[in-house]
Amino acid sequence: MADNLDALNARMEQLEAELSATDDWAQGVCAALNDVLQVMSHRTPAVLQDLEPRWRERRELYQRANVGDDVGISPDVLQPISVLYGLLQAGGAWARSGVH
Repeated sequence: MADNLDALNARMEQLEAELSATDDWAQGVCAALNDVLQVMSHRTPAVLQDLEPRWRERRELYQRANVGDDVGISPDVLQPISVLYGLLQAGGAWARSGVH
């Protein structure tokens, strides 16, 4: 029994490490995408003008889902777009693109 618990604990530690690494990777991708979109807001604002209404809608869906509303999409799917929307807003990309 003790061997099974040791094996289970070792596996849990491995999964926690993998989860942490995946989370770090996703944060890096989000940061890179934010950097690209911030630059695009200067050079090709039409791309952000096309994205903004869709991303705003998904951000609103995330906010509703996050308080328990059933919006038909997992909050985990909507969260990255919501985060990026906020980063682009805070960084001035939407304003530079003529959206706000």
